[in-house]
Amino acid sequence: MKKIILHLLIVTSSLWAAPQAKNPETNLPKVTTLIPQLLPRNPINKPPPGAVQKQLEAFFAGVQAGKVDESFKALVANNPALSDPASVPEFVGNIRRGLEVFGPIQGQELYDNRSVG
Repeated sequence: MKKIILHLLIVTSSLWAAPQAKNPETNLPKVTTLIPQLLPRNPINKPPPGAVQKQLEAFFAGVQAGKVDESFKALVANNPALSDPASVPEFVGNIRRGLEVFGPIQGQELYDNRSVG
């Protein structure tokens, strides 16, 4: 009887000492599109002019509502380089792929604000 109790005591203590199973990994896609080395080292997060800020807010609100095509066209309407009809489908496709990989937009924040051109 003492051997059985001793054996049960050893087995239960070894079970308590066994490492706990880790939480199962989530099924998130591996992000390989953002290259940290290409991001500016000293970002300037000064807010854009009011008119530009309104355009950006309308763009993100439209994308959140699922209106990617209309939102992108409205965003680049005054920029001939980006509003070229041949390039719009590529940009819209990239936005859609981003939404598929990363999920719906939950918010946005300004990282860098620089003049280009």
